[in-house]
Amino acid sequence: VSDVPVPTRKGFYFAGWQTQPVISEEDIVNGVSVYQVFFGEKLSTLGVEQVNNREEEEITARMLGQDVMYLKDFEGLTEDGTVRLYARWVEAKEVSTEEELRAMAEDLYGAYILTGDITLTKDWQPVGAYFSNYEYFNDSWWTYAFRGTLDGNGHTIYGLTVNGAEMETPDYSGDENAIWHNDGKTINGTAALFGAICYANIENLTIDGAVINVAGDYAYSGDYCYAAALACFDMASTLKNITIRNPVIQVEFTDENLEYAANMFIAVGGLEAGGWNSTVSNCTITGAEITADVKNRKSKGGEIYVGGLIGECYATMKNNAAEAIINVAEGDESVTDEDSELIVNVGGIGASNTSATGNQAASKISVNVDKQKGASNVSIGGFAGAQRYLTADSNQIQSNITTECNLDPELGQLNVGAVIGRFDIYYSLLILMYADGINCGCINNVTDVTCNGERLELPMPESGYPHINGEAVTYVAVEDYTDDEGVFYKANVDEILAAYGGYITKEGMTNKIMYISID
Repeated sequence: VSDVPVPTRKGFYFAGWQTQPVISEEDIVNGVSVYQVFFGEKLSTLGVEQVNNREEEEITARMLGQDVMYLKDFEGLTEDGTVRLYARWVEAKEVSTEEELRAMAEDLYGAYILTGDITLTKDWQPVGAYFSNYEYFNDSWWTYAFRGTLDGNGHTIYGLTVNGAEMETPDYSGDENAIWHNDGKTINGTAALFGAICYANIENLTIDGAVINVAGDYAYSGDYCYAAALACFDMASTLKNITIRNPVIQVEFTDENLEYAANMFIAVGGLEAGGWNSTVSNCTITGAEITADVKNRKSKGGEIYVGGLIGECYATMKNNAAEAIINVAEGDESVTDEDSELIVNVGGIGASNTSATGNQAASKISVNVDKQKGASNVSIGGFAGAQRYLTADSNQIQSNITTECNLDPELGQLNVGAVIGRFDIYYSLLILMYADGINCGCINNVTDVTCNGERLELPMPESGYPHINGEAVTYVAVEDYTDDEGVFYKANVDEILAAYGGYITKEGMTNKIMYISID
């Protein structure tokens, strides 16, 4: 079973399918009912590929196995192969104190509504865990993410302070009666109000004066680091009418303690560090100070995403605004051309971007990257560092960019644009698995952007296009194609896949053409 409809009941919130009709507080361990049922395969397509392409020792280290119980294995299975399941219904709990707000961690699938402003007096432990393996799991198996509802009801949280990215790790082995298991290797590397959210609904909330401090005595070293005011990682949630006022988000990171990843990964944002398949609307960031200071000493490469609203972004964004001072410094100690590629994406709204309409960016961005040997791609945009697919459309952008990068003269690339720094065709190729004739890029935006004191006229620099044989690519055609106006497009997907495709295959592309539109 993979797709099970979500039921509705007036006045109640659905908190998941259970194998027992009644759930008590004693049945909830580390925020999750021991009778909770999860559907479908635990590993995603990406996760299966990771298992298939790794040695058994690394699979074990990453805890990427499928050691879970499915309904077909459940002891309550009847002779005709069916299991009776029960919907868990919860009512919204009123929250008016610091203790009640912290108690959200005791039921990650619950519903909560603020009935007054709350001032936090102690360091905050993020609610919901982002396990290191969640990017490889189907989202229905993000067991320990916050999957509930938080309605701020127009109220404000003051005094949010997160010092460091080390989590107090509970015993996630659970209860012997539970049909779920430990999710992965680690939950360290996260700092925000929420460590992870998945299919959550958060709205009508203000966070004022948040301090997210992963610097100085709280600097972090590991495989990844996510830092933001609201959420570190968001999968398929809905966020609306959220205001983040005057946050200070500081990250100092080194890769000296890489344990199982080949390269480091850092994502920082005013609202969220990472947002996948989520919807973000009418959210506002004001007076943000965002700093990322990164040192590569071990992996000699990796990925850095810093944005005023969202870091690594695959979200649909509408009518949001971000005002931020963003400072990114990166020092890479690479010594040979063979060292791993460094990718840095920085933008006033998002470090990377997908569909974004009617947003406003007003940022002061400073980016300094030192990688004198080996491949690097540093992309900076007044709106987004990289556009991955779909379009940034009808946004207003007023940003001042300064940059001083010391890159390999042959293998390093710097892209700076008024709207986007580059078009990331690797991710846009995935569109051809789902839709046809889609425009991707940036259009109809209003810009007032400077770089090192000079006005940027181009929404994206020429270097930001993908190139084949020295020519900029403005479309992807799976086969020779003639559009309704008689314009002919010669098939070019084989060359693009060879240059940019990675593990993406032509066999999965059921559609014919995608256009790259930049104006």
